[in-house]
Amino acid sequence: MKRKFLTLAVLLGSTSVFAQGPWFTNGNIITPANWLGSQNNQPLNFRTNNIQRMKINGTTTFAGVNTTGFIGIATNNPLAPLTISGSQNIFLNAQSWRRGLNMVDRACINFDAGPPQNGQNMGSYFLGFPSSNPPDNFFTGISAGQSPSATVNYCYQIYVNTQLGTSPIGSTHFFKNVLIQDNTFERSFGVNTFSPARVTDIHDTGNDNITDAQLRLTTVVNSAYTDFRNTSLGNLLINPSAQKVGINLITDPTANLDVNGNVRIRNVPIGPPNCLIIGENVTVAGDVNVRRLDFTGSNNQVLLGNGTWGTLPSGGYFRVLITRL
Repeated sequence: MKRKFLTLAVLLGSTSVFAQGPWFTNGNIITPANWLGSQNNQPLNFRTNNIQRMKINGTTTFAGVNTTGFIGIATNNPLAPLTISGSQNIFLNAQSWRRGLNMVDRACINFDAGPPQNGQNMGSYFLGFPSSNPPDNFFTGISAGQSPSATVNYCYQIYVNTQLGTSPIGSTHFFKNVLIQDNTFERSFGVNTFSPARVTDIHDTGNDNITDAQLRLTTVVNSAYTDFRNTSLGNLLINPSAQKVGINLITDPTANLDVNGNVRIRNVPIGPPNCLIIGENVTVAGDVNVRRLDFTGSNNQVLLGNGTWGTLPSGGYFRVLITRL
């Protein structure tokens, strides 16, 4: 009897060394020395309805990657410190996307740049719905730090509750085929091209259609606009909604082409003339509207001093002035 009691005491003492005592399912009183896990090199598996839902790796390698301590949700082979698989997610949207991470109540995803360096906060990059005014709009931004008073600079905003033009939100592509390329000497911006040949390079569909402009400038007032388009032959078309273009002006043009200053035309072709280019004063002598004066085709008419054609008088004469040398 004495030997059996000693054996039981040894067993109890052994248990007290390696065990923390029972872990109750309805809550526990824990101390800093308590922990939940395994003492050998085996993964920690979590199950519900006898189906594995999450796994924490032990010391292991998978596909040549050291995955020690990696956590996998709905996957047995996490390849990052946290890997989430949509394979067991039955909540699908209309485009069959599976929700891997769902952020609610204005929570955002934050990418911390690290601890301060040289006395300066490294900041962080975040994306989400950080503000309730305006409601539900999606932002990305850069924060100067982690404190509530840190300065925030927004990179871009997607207006979730505002319909853009006549297209519904579901078919609006905010960044489709838009590229900003960082070259060795300058950045290039391309639209519908992944190889911009200039600082700004805009490609269209190739249709030779006047309404298929590559660039439109629009004002808020009256929705006035000007379209710029390069045709399939390489010709530039400028089409303002008011049908007037001004050069070197600070006010609206008053003609289809209104130029403030000299006009120079080079390499004018030679050909049979049928008119003269003349000017009509608008306000002052230096402000003229360009006009044309057609030839009449008659050898008996001359250009008079008032800028019109006139007929030579019958028996016309030449006045000859002879001076003494």
